[in-house]
Amino acid sequence: MKYLGLEFDYKISWKDYKARIASKARASLAIICRMGLEHLSVAAAVNLYSGLVRSQLEYGAEIWGGEAWPEGEYIQNIMARRILNCNSKTPIAAMMVI
Repeated sequence: MKYLGLEFDYKISWKDYKARIASKARASLAIICRMGLEHLSVAAAVNLYSGLVRSQLEYGAEIWGGEAWPEGEYIQNIMARRILNCNSKTPIAAMMVI
């Protein structure tokens, strides 16, 4: 069953829904990177991220977000590295201070 964009199944599992929104968020992330992210200020890049990627990742999180979601965290970490132009070995905690 689908209601307001959220897909329910008989087991109340959000696995398929999370996979779908992660795929959409990755596509939006690729679009932002093709826009020339390196030429934007950090504030402008964060605004793009919030509007295009984060909004997709968090849609309906009040209902399905009661558990850890490593895939969502991974997508956010990729975007943080690209916005800040960090090396892949930069600790996540150092990037999230900003």
